[in-house]
Amino acid sequence: VYVGNWKPWKRVPDLIAAFELVDAACANQKVRPKLILAGRHNYNHSDDIASRIQSSTAKEYIQVLGEWNRSQLNSLIAGSIALVNPSEY
Repeated sequence: VYVGNWKPWKRVPDLIAAFELVDAACANQKVRPKLILAGRHNYNHSDDIASRIQSSTAKEYIQVLGEWNRSQLNSLIAGSIALVNPSEY
């Protein structure tokens, strides 16, 4: 799970690339991991990231949720394998 916006310093395209490696490594598994992107995605480069997701080799395992409230996010994170934060900061 990634929770945040899609601003350039958040490195969402790098996260997608890393997830593609994980997905390829799990290709023969019965259960495949998913990358869930939650948070606000409305800024200038959102279309670039949406296009990156659509061209991803793992696009069927990437889910974009948008903005959720804190209670929903807590449940989402608690039920996840990992919380990732690829930000430059």
